Amino acid sequence: ASPRPFVLAALVDGSGLAPQSAWLGERAVVVGFGNPRVFDHDGKTIAEIALDAANVVVIDAASSERRLIAVDVNRSISWIDADTWTVLDRWKGPWLHGAVSPDGRAVAVLASGGELHFACLIEDRFNLAGQLAGDVNAVAVALGVDQVATVG
Repeated sequence: ASPRPFVLAALVDGSGLAPQSAWLGERAVVVGFGNPRVFDHDGKTIAEIALDAANVVVIDAASSERRLIAVDVNRSISWIDADTWTVLDRWKGPWLHGAVSPDGRAVAVLASGGELHFACLIEDRFNLAGQLAGDVNAVAVALGVDQVATVG
C-alpha cells in the first residue's frame, strides 16, 4: 500500500478569496495572492512578492528555479527573481495564461481568442519575438524547449 498523504503546514487560512495558483519548487512554495506569498517547505513565510495583482492564475518557473513568471489575468505577466523575490520586468497585456521554457529563455502567453505571443528573455527583460493565431478555444499554454502546446 502506498503511504497516506499528510499535511505538513496549512499555508493559507482565512475568509477572503482563495488563491487561484501555486508553485512548488525545491526550496520554496509560492501561493498566488495579489502579492504572492513565498513559504519554505515547513510553512514559514520567506517573502511577499510586490505584484499588486488582481488575480494571479499562473505561476511557473524555469527548470533552474532561479526565475518565475506570474500571470495576472487580463493585466500582465511578471518575470520574478527567485533569489530576492522581486519583479524584474512586467509585460502588460490581456493574458489568460502563460508558460516559461525549461531553459528560462522564452515565454509564451495566451490572449483571449487563442492568440499566442512570444518573448525572449534577454538581460531579464521581455523582448517581443512574435505572435501567431491559435485555437480560439484555448485556455492554457505549455512551453517546451522547442515546442508549444495549448489546451482548450
